[in-house]
Amino acid sequence: MPELRPFHPLRSAASALLLIALRMGALLGAMAATAESVRLAWNPNPENNIAGYMVYFGEKSGELTDLHLVDNVTSTTLEGLKPETTYYCAVSAYNTIGLESPLSEEISFTTRGPAAVTAQDGNGLALSRRGGLVGFGSVNVGALSETRTLRITNSGTAALTNLSFTLSGAATGDFRVGGKVSPSGLLAASLAPGQTIMLNLGFAPGAAGPRETLLKLAASETSAILFETRLTGNGCVFFEPWLASNGLVGGSDGNPDGDGLNNLLEFAFGTDPKAAQGTSVTAPGGTLVPRGAPGVRIVTTPAFEFQGLFSRRKDHAALGLGYRPQFSADLIHWTDATATPVVASDNGEMEVVSVRAPAQIDGKTPRFFRLSVDQTGPLALPEWLAQKGVGGGANGNPDGDGLNNLFEFAFGTDPAVAQNKVAAEVDGLLASRGAPTVKLLHAPGAPDFEFRGIFCRRKDRLARRISYQPQFSADLMTWANASAEPVVRADDGEIEVVSVLAPAQIGGRTPRFFRVAVTAEP
Repeated sequence: MPELRPFHPLRSAASALLLIALRMGALLGAMAATAESVRLAWNPNPENNIAGYMVYFGEKSGELTDLHLVDNVTSTTLEGLKPETTYYCAVSAYNTIGLESPLSEEISFTTRGPAAVTAQDGNGLALSRRGGLVGFGSVNVGALSETRTLRITNSGTAALTNLSFTLSGAATGDFRVGGKVSPSGLLAASLAPGQTIMLNLGFAPGAAGPRETLLKLAASETSAILFETRLTGNGCVFFEPWLASNGLVGGSDGNPDGDGLNNLLEFAFGTDPKAAQGTSVTAPGGTLVPRGAPGVRIVTTPAFEFQGLFSRRKDHAALGLGYRPQFSADLIHWTDATATPVVASDNGEMEVVSVRAPAQIDGKTPRFFRLSVDQTGPLALPEWLAQKGVGGGANGNPDGDGLNNLFEFAFGTDPAVAQNKVAAEVDGLLASRGAPTVKLLHAPGAPDFEFRGIFCRRKDRLARRISYQPQFSADLMTWANASAEPVVRADDGEIEVVSVLAPAQIGGRTPRFFRVAVTAEP
């Protein structure tokens, strides 16, 4: 090997030396090469005019074609390396007048394979490395949700050290990782290739309203994020716990503050059950107040309208609260509002809703407005159809799109508007409501693709008295109920997109078709 470098050799016989083999081995063992970098160190040259060092490296012994310049220090990190690649390196010193020493002895190191993990939910469904979603649904404020478990597996070729998590976003304190309240923490000091840890997640909302945080996993071997997913949940204040927390007696009909609003109405309108108040949602000057008794207003632009106004909890569907606006011309005969309520304002927990009065009631102009609230829960199929103004019962198909009224009700679509969309989610977000469909998914480590059915399902299906039975077939004649538990992939607060794994065989044949049987109780 020639002695000449970009500089002339040092006159001194001393040269920069890499650490002796024993110490270098200990260093590389403690600070192992990652997939993209390695930490190197060497003994210093004894001269007092050393300006720095040159680290030569390459993929062939004796052909060190890459150069890394270092100041007068005795360690450095080589970055931007290829994964699973053997490199050779040596170091020289140069002084303040530009002379360079001969190279030290050459050493070699091998970078690791790419650091990676795979994640599966509690049902064994693989989660995407980016953009996934773990949803906890509606949970009472101050309570703790059921645990959601993720299986985190080291899918790389080398051990991961200091596998840790971080939570980011405004609601980190509402979520639990490993049972702890912390925005970050260590999950495993070391995770060998193929080794799995169970990551328990929980949701304990501190306030009402939607909550979300971003969970990220990282390790020392790479600066890249190994896995991330959104954690979402909705903090609710359910009526019975609300009564207990306020020390109220008398149930729904109690009225401890004597202001004319019973406990159920105070709950529904977001007002204080222990402080009498005469505030309505229509404050002086036309300002809308998010908490108060129902009120009315006259709108003249773009046309004259008489409107009823009322406060409504944003999570009323999850709470099983039903709001029924009604109008009258004489305070004797009342008729339900037929116009769709419109949200005029909200403060994150409560919303002010306006609803247009009908033009006439029995030939007279409506002048009065009232609101009834009940806890009968969300509308069942007959009431829903009446609200939508469509006939034909469960088997009717007024829009002619192939989905009868029962399916439109179950899948959250509009029975009066024809559509050809299918249930879909993209990166953990509900992309469209629609008819059931199928998807082939490849789970990490699995030899074959999985056949899964995808369908929309109402989150409040129990309250609405409807049930869903996913079924598979190999020939469109014999159908078998799915044995796997459906997995929620996304939701929009009312409807969730669900996937379910097909059985491996039906009557000795591979399933190829999917359908959902829907039943509505009377």
